[in-house]
Amino acid sequence: MSHTHGPAGPPPEVTVRPARTSEIDACIPYLISGNNRPAPDDMVRLVRQFRQFVTLRSLRLDRMLVAQVGNRLVWYILPIPSPGRTTMFMLPGAGPPSESSPAADLLLDAAFADARAEGIHLAQVLLDPSDIPNRELLKRNGFISLAELIYLQIIPHRPVAMPAIPDNFALQRYSQSTHALFAAAILESYRDSLDCPGLAGMREIEDIILGHKAAGDFDPDTWFVLTENTIPAGVLLLSTVTGHDTTELVYIGLAPTARGRGLGHFLLELAMHATQAAKNRRLTLAVDSRNTPALKLYYTHGLQRIAAKLAYVKDLRSR
Repeated sequence: MSHTHGPAGPPPEVTVRPARTSEIDACIPYLISGNNRPAPDDMVRLVRQFRQFVTLRSLRLDRMLVAQVGNRLVWYILPIPSPGRTTMFMLPGAGPPSESSPAADLLLDAAFADARAEGIHLAQVLLDPSDIPNRELLKRNGFISLAELIYLQIIPHRPVAMPAIPDNFALQRYSQSTHALFAAAILESYRDSLDCPGLAGMREIEDIILGHKAAGDFDPDTWFVLTENTIPAGVLLLSTVTGHDTTELVYIGLAPTARGRGLGHFLLELAMHATQAAKNRRLTLAVDSRNTPALKLYYTHGLQRIAAKLAYVKDLRSR
């Protein structure tokens, strides 16, 4: 489909279309290397690694959209839909050149339309903190800044025993019979949460659970709910990162009545124990940089910062 640039400048014709198979490999390195322009020697390696990831996660590269002016590709985007009516947009690092900004706007419009047609509710983007041009692009197109996410990891160098369950508490794993209990625990943990509070109310609980299940390899035996006298008190959701010796802490949360009682330490020890039980080498997670209590907990247990990203979200149900 073709769109013509509006009255703000010279009107070159911008064509927004699906990427051709021959164009996809040339775009991939710039989608996954952030603001660091990949060296020519890295191109083949980056494409190979990403295609392995795509195969393992059953993703579709033919969803890539490109914006073309004349015979030049000036911008491109890869939507990655996930269960739970959410999609992640991968953008090239460093933002569009100024002459390509109108094309980038049109490309996002097309991606929004495709996502809405598929029943997607939320679009998300992760950016390098230094990527000012893309930050401006997202703001201009209705995204809101959700959080700065701090990525942490730990490689436990000592055996971590199964922690003792606190008195008056019980621990259960996920199953169809405990599904409602997990849903209640997750919702209760969102109350007055400091972890990405901007997401509150944007998603239905069933979409939230589907999204968490899609993070890595879902194993119900690594999803835990903590109850106090049968009342939901906390939840810990883990997954294995496909193709890596890594456990991801997908979500950890406590009900307001359970906070400040040492239960976060219990759940994190449980996460490290489960990591070793799965014979994985490291435990990773992402946390809102404003969540001071959680950061204190993680640093106390020896997790170390490895990266940071800015998270943006757009509700596609509102125009």
